[in-house]
Amino acid sequence: MRHVLVSLLFACAAASLAGSPLKAQQAQPGPDLAATEFSAELERWRQIQDIEQKIALGEQLLANEAKLASWPLDSSRERVRADIAFELGTTYLARAQGVHAENLERAIACFDIALKGWTREATPVE
Repeated sequence: MRHVLVSLLFACAAASLAGSPLKAQQAQPGPDLAATEFSAELERWRQIQDIEQKIALGEQLLANEAKLASWPLDSSRERVRADIAFELGTTYLARAQGVHAENLERAIACFDIALKGWTREATPVE
């Protein structure tokens, strides 16, 4: 009996590790769902006060923005990316944790991203 239980346990573990194709398809959100989630996460990010949480979610937003097939917001993609990068850069400047030089380098990299998005073509003066 014990041998059967152990075999069953290993079979279940192997099946869950292998994952079925149906599960993999369900786990990946569609383009509309991903865009909606991005929009919700952006709003949540704007409300965060904790520096470490703001950095983690800001980095995640920048990474996820590049993967979106459809754009859910009224503002241009370039403008939103630049705004996120700029605020993330200022958050790195205010960060007390970590090595100060690394925080400065990350802030500069974020400001560079922001400057690429804040162009006359991307945000014309009205």
